[in-house]
Amino acid sequence: MSTTTIFRMTAARATIGYRRIRGGRPEVRTILFMPAMQAARGKGEFAAFYKRLVASGKKPIVALAAVMRKIVVVLNARLRDDLVQQS
Repeated sequence: MSTTTIFRMTAARATIGYRRIRGGRPEVRTILFMPAMQAARGKGEFAAFYKRLVASGKKPIVALAAVMRKIVVVLNARLRDDLVQQS
């Protein structure tokens, strides 16, 4: 088996394949998906973060989930510090 395939034994059967993103808040995940894709394609800090993750071997969808989380962390910090984005 290659290192990219996940092999898990459950109580009833063995599962071969990739893990899926689940849990958390699906509404927020759905809303953040397209902004994260645009941020990953752009030229800002999120794009560099995404490219670094993919270059280190993460799957693109996993890297995109990390970008979504980073967007939430940055927005929470801006709300906490009462900062407004300067354009």
